[in-house]
Amino acid sequence: MPKIEKSNVLELSQDIKVVSGSLVAAMGLFEMSHSYQQSLNSLIFFGGSQRPDLDLKDSIKAQNKIRSEFARELLTLIWKESDFVPEEACVRVGFTKNFVDSELSKNGLAKAFCEVSDISDLDKFNAIRTDIGRVAWAAEAYGLISQKSVSGNSTPIYATEKLHELMIDFHGKNMQIANRLVLGADAALVEEGNL
Repeated sequence: MPKIEKSNVLELSQDIKVVSGSLVAAMGLFEMSHSYQQSLNSLIFFGGSQRPDLDLKDSIKAQNKIRSEFARELLTLIWKESDFVPEEACVRVGFTKNFVDSELSKNGLAKAFCEVSDISDLDKFNAIRTDIGRVAWAAEAYGLISQKSVSGNSTPIYATEKLHELMIDFHGKNMQIANRLVLGADAALVEEGNL
């Protein structure tokens, strides 16, 4: 049996901590993604909340669009910017509302996504704006947002009570998952004598 050097044991120990931490993060993201699907199923899709004029093909198309990661991010942003989330709640956790002086629109949301992703290419901007339009159509079909046409090209987007309920349910589950994972990771580190 080969002799293991003390420095190799220390490296392996550090590698295990990195792998363990990465595994906790990966499983947490998996669980959080799954909780979004659960919330959609229980509160939105299986509650018969789609518009009555939506046929089966469009209903499935809308559900698939809403299930996407992009839709989850977009709907969370729309909710955060809505009147359902008081500015004081954002300040308390270090966030700001970006659309205080203007209404949410597809164009404004596309600009926000491009700024966060450091995208300046006009074709990519247009693609994001198009995808926002598709998500908005799907979300409106299920009553998560409303769009009110006004003069000109602007069509403001508003969160609904249903979107608020979805976000509270989904992100409430995520908070529980994060707390469990952090407390579990902390307990493991304490057990190993590293805290």
